[in-house]
Amino acid sequence: MEVFTKKRRDFGAPVNFSYTEPYLIDSLAPNPELHKLWVERTHRDQQFQTSREMSEHEVNTDRIETISRGIYHKEGGWPKEIDPTESEHVTRYRKKIERDRMYAAALRTLQTTCETIIKQNNAVEINEKYFDSAEESEVQSDESDVPTLKSLTVLRDPNGSPEDHDGRWARKVVWRHEGAQKSRKVAISYCSLDFDKRLSVDIGGYGSHNCSSYIWDITNPNFPEQELSATAPITCLEYHTKDTNLMLGGWYNGMLSLWDTRKGHRPVDTTDIKMSHSDAVLDLKWIKSKSGMECASVGADGRVLWWDVRKFSSPIDTMEVRLPAWALAGRNRPGAKRSSRGSARPGARGAAGTTAAEEKPVAPLLGTMCIDYDSAAGLNKFTIGTETGHICLCNSKGRTPSERISAVFHGQHGAISSLYRSPFYPKFFLTSGDWSVRLFHEEVGTPILASKYAESRVVDCNWSPVRPGVFASAQANGYVDIWDLVRRTTHSVLSTKVSEHALTCCSFDHSGNLLAVGDEKGGLTICEVSKSLSNIGSNEKHAVQSVLDREQKREKNLESRMKESRLGKTTAKVEDSVVADLAKEEEEVERLFLESIVGAHGSL
Repeated sequence: MEVFTKKRRDFGAPVNFSYTEPYLIDSLAPNPELHKLWVERTHRDQQFQTSREMSEHEVNTDRIETISRGIYHKEGGWPKEIDPTESEHVTRYRKKIERDRMYAAALRTLQTTCETIIKQNNAVEINEKYFDSAEESEVQSDESDVPTLKSLTVLRDPNGSPEDHDGRWARKVVWRHEGAQKSRKVAISYCSLDFDKRLSVDIGGYGSHNCSSYIWDITNPNFPEQELSATAPITCLEYHTKDTNLMLGGWYNGMLSLWDTRKGHRPVDTTDIKMSHSDAVLDLKWIKSKSGMECASVGADGRVLWWDVRKFSSPIDTMEVRLPAWALAGRNRPGAKRSSRGSARPGARGAAGTTAAEEKPVAPLLGTMCIDYDSAAGLNKFTIGTETGHICLCNSKGRTPSERISAVFHGQHGAISSLYRSPFYPKFFLTSGDWSVRLFHEEVGTPILASKYAESRVVDCNWSPVRPGVFASAQANGYVDIWDLVRRTTHSVLSTKVSEHALTCCSFDHSGNLLAVGDEKGGLTICEVSKSLSNIGSNEKHAVQSVLDREQKREKNLESRMKESRLGKTTAKVEDSVVADLAKEEEEVERLFLESIVGAHGSL
């Protein structure tokens, strides 16, 4: 080791450079042996993480159940000799206190304090929202173009749990009508229509099954507001159109009941089981009438029953759902030609010269899955969806079974799970089933719009009551699709997963701001719809009407072209048959002529 020493005063002295001639210090000759060991390596990239690796994990905390309890306040502070329940004793004691000298001084002290607080409250409004307009403009700017669905709360079946494999479905959900405001109360019918569970119920009865359904207040998701008790599972519910205290329900055993929420949880009247449906009631609707107390119900037994709830002893009318002869022949309407796209007016004569009234239904009963009624489409008109995928347009005033069914559409490849007419355009109705959603016009035999096949079965659909082009559909894989015909018609504008379980129903509230989605484990998820899906545009009705009219004309043009092509083929077939007959006749004449000539030569 060498040590270099230098005095402190010499540090920092200027450096003196001088010029010298270059000279060789050392020379290293190349080594061929080392060249043989040289290995060329290609370019190589390697990634590495300098920060600490961490994983993201989300946890849902346990739900806190709260209970609202009332407190009884009892007036106290009275001397023992004074009975506060006796007005004379109280009056006498108050007069005694008012005559006391300290009473006036205490009032003056309290008056000064109260006056200061009142002035502060008048100067500053603690409950006033100063930035409502700014918040609303910010929300509108953020949500004007991006449709979203926000989950608010989940209402669970009080008699089940998500881990319960035998839990009840939230099969039908109906909102209570509260005007233009957001609905707060919702009624849910809990019933499982799974085949295995239905078989166990049919064999074992309802003794071990809870059959109650509930009315909820969405602001209190912990406990239902009211119970609707029954002796059989309730498959469907429907609020009265005007009196929201009346609730109509259909049972699993085919009976119907009427509840008045002001009179408790028990039904005020129930139909006779001998006069009711012979299978489960799957859907029901209130019907516009003079009394306002009539309704119609459909069931899996293939019948439609009309009732007057003031007299539940027997139905006022009955209709069996069967395909008429003209429908079995492949025609869409009476008198139409055999075609899936054909259409004709009811009552027109067919090829055999028979009218709809003369044709008799020969098909078996069809199980009815759903019914829709809208007085705007006709006071006596209603639409039925069957388990075979057929949609029947019916008239309750028809005299014969064939007159009651005016048109039949092949709607889906499976059972029609739901059917709803548009609240803005009554001639258009929406259906769901198999793996798609389809939009029909009652004068066109085929759907004017149809969605692409989804990955899972579509179980329900529902129109928005405020936006004419918006509707929702629920799938069995837990996803909800929101459609907006103004934006696009080929696919949905929003698809989001709402539940880990299969969905069973969906319904918009009357304000269009909330969407309720039920699943097969008894849960009902309340979702808030974004402003872009709940606020109607200035010219939206006209825009949606133009879209629907365009698709309707397109389908009609396709039908007319199909008719022309079939007519051309039929004419060509007739001409070919005539030519073949003439050829056969010529061959026969020539054969007879030759036989006559041969016979003449033989006689000679």
